[in-house]
Amino acid sequence: MFQSGATISSSPALADNTIYIGSDDGKLYALDADNGAMLWEFQTGDKIISSPAVADGVVYVGSYDGTLYAIE
Repeated sequence: MFQSGATISSSPALADNTIYIGSDDGKLYALDADNGAMLWEFQTGDKIISSPAVADGVVYVGSYDGTLYAIE
């Protein structure tokens, strides 16, 4: 089981056996879909309540800091 540092308001995205979720702690988390283990995290400037989108291996997510992030 995975727990972020704050509330998760966004819906998860699934791509290539990886689950992506944004959290109110300002982090985007990538989790292994098989076991829930955290693969990596990316810190934004504020909370994330938008749902991540994945296209061509790039994860897109908006943050309350007014930035749309594209993470490869």
